[in-house]
Amino acid sequence: MAELKTFLPGDTLVMKKNHACSKSAKSFLVMMAASDVKIKCINCGREITVPLIKIEKSIKNVISQKEN
Repeated sequence: MAELKTFLPGDTLVMKKNHACSKSAKSFLVMMAASDVKIKCINCGREITVPLIKIEKSIKNVISQKEN
């Protein structure tokens, strides 16, 4: 069974695929985490709301706020 990735507001998510704004934009800041997750692209600043189930499949790595 796949391990669930846990994250909190303020954490940075590194995704498997790039954001449409750039070929190198894979990092998103978590703004809100609930059944829907609100993330903000670090490169262009666009905010996106995605269902938790869908975003968990796209996460490559989680950088917690405490590590920054």
